[in-house]
Amino acid sequence: MKTLSLTQERLIELLEYDPSTGVFTRKKSTNNQTAPGQIAGHPNADGYVTIRVDKVSHVAHRLAFLWMTGKYPDINLQVDHINGIRNDNRWSNLRLVTARTNQHNRISTDNRPGRTSKHLGVSHKKLGRRRWEASIRVDRKLIYLGRFSTEAEAAKAYLEAKAVYHPDSYLAATAVGQQPCTPLPTSPTLFESTP
Repeated sequence: MKTLSLTQERLIELLEYDPSTGVFTRKKSTNNQTAPGQIAGHPNADGYVTIRVDKVSHVAHRLAFLWMTGKYPDINLQVDHINGIRNDNRWSNLRLVTARTNQHNRISTDNRPGRTSKHLGVSHKKLGRRRWEASIRVDRKLIYLGRFSTEAEAAKAYLEAKAVYHPDSYLAATAVGQQPCTPLPTSPTLFESTP
């Protein structure tokens, strides 16, 4: 795999990383489109910051691990953005987790057809007055949390269960009043143009 051939030494030679902001800046120009001091990278279609180093694209959160520890994360682990904001690459917002734990940290549903609620764990049923159901998945088993009159009540039940069953997730932390991380600006002007 090409990306694993990048070393910490080469990365440090080309880029500066600020762990408190999560931003990489160029130390030297490697082509006619980059300049020293320029913020490196751009958000990809999924919202992750990607940076080209030696003609290979890398996601910034994995580069942060290489920069800080001298090695890439284990292939069986994923880099999780604790607050769920994909372009927030501050060192304090990154952690290594299993794929299952990373799924617990999802913040919202995607907008696929058939979704009936904007909240995770909540669905709309056309049955009587209590039309909103909440459920949560734990160890691949679906736990039914009940039926509710409003979508907000069902979402609250889901968040309460999330705090019990998935306590390391961002949603669980915010549900019990912990302060979430502050996101970086998402303005496209923050990032350099694609080479």
